[in-house]
Amino acid sequence: MPREEVGGPRKFITQIATDNSHNALCYEARLSFALIMGATFERQLRFWLAATAKQQRYVIEKSNFEKLTILLREIKSLDLNALPEGADLQELWNVVNVARHGDGNSAIKLSETRPEFWSHVDCGLKDRYFGSGLRVHTMRISDDDLARYYRATAAFWQVAMVAKRK
Repeated sequence: MPREEVGGPRKFITQIATDNSHNALCYEARLSFALIMGATFERQLRFWLAATAKQQRYVIEKSNFEKLTILLREIKSLDLNALPEGADLQELWNVVNVARHGDGNSAIKLSETRPEFWSHVDCGLKDRYFGSGLRVHTMRISDDDLARYYRATAAFWQVAMVAKRK
């Protein structure tokens, strides 16, 4: 809900609270959708790699994103960093980490690479929020971000299925 419409024409406090609660729920739902999308992508990627390289299953199951991209290149000859969607998949991975674990390295990376996730936060408050571990609680994923993540995962699997046949 656009900021200027919050509270309705008379700006009643109860309407402001209702509208802000609605907005908070929408942003939380978007973060949850991103979490589902990213976790599904990760699970499928690990399964696909482990099904091909059974002897490396344990390493595949325990690897972080950077190691998985190396294993993807070694096992499937597919360079995630060379794909146009690679940056969006890396971002999605970081969003998932933030949703799962809160304020940490992924949250810091996102605040540097995607400051627009926090563009609604007053500059004076941002340092205080981030310093208090509230980075994840103030992060806002947009509908456009969700669409980008969907396109990136779908495009990856299209490329992967062609690479698999080679």
